[in-house]
Amino acid sequence: MICISNVRVENTILLNCSCFSILSSHLGEGIDTSQQIEDKSFGTGYKSLSLKSIKELKIPLPPTLAEQEAIAGALRDADALIESLEQLVAKKRQIKQGAMQELLQTKDGWIERRLGEIAFVTKLAGFEYTNYFNSYKDEGEIIVIRGTNITQNSLDLSDVKTIPKSISNKLPRSQLHKGDLVFAYVGTIGPVYLVEEDSKFHLGPNTCKISVDKSISPEYLNDFFKSEMIIREIFEHTSISRPQ
Repeated sequence: MICISNVRVENTILLNCSCFSILSSHLGEGIDTSQQIEDKSFGTGYKSLSLKSIKELKIPLPPTLAEQEAIAGALRDADALIESLEQLVAKKRQIKQGAMQELLQTKDGWIERRLGEIAFVTKLAGFEYTNYFNSYKDEGEIIVIRGTNITQNSLDLSDVKTIPKSISNKLPRSQLHKGDLVFAYVGTIGPVYLVEEDSKFHLGPNTCKISVDKSISPEYLNDFFKSEMIIREIFEHTSISRPQ
């Protein structure tokens, strides 16, 4: 589904992206409304539509008002269910965050070690990016994990860059293996991803690789990186780059 934001329409009629999302998701598969909008829009930067183009959008209509209202009612019920599930998930996350705060709080007998003492931490070297990553390949077998791919709860692979496996093998220091953590340290700072399989990923720009010692559980460290304690510490060390 294509969502066009900041759309400017001639004659000062303004449409926001939510109306396009509703049209494309609620009108069925017979006519792709979002594609119609994309085809009829023009310009770079701010997309534009003419009033004539809006009037020419094709809308699939059931033959009776009752059928239309039944479809709309079913979709509203689905939206309400999704919203209630999202609220439940948010509540469960709050409960988990509280549990993490309790379970990960330092207790008697625990020791405090710096990350560099218990793990190998590295990032992509400048020459590696210049020589091997400056022009990504679409047909590569190995996915490059960039900072934009890491979210708070998962790996977002909707926009991926790849490199050939032969290139990845030339750079073993920045290869990613099962149990490695990938930490985003530029831009959106803080998200971490625990690699779950071998021979699939390679370290990319704006991320660092954390390979823990055998005496350390990568799952434990992954959970700790998602706790409020480490998030506070991360932001205490965060610097902001300003234009000169």
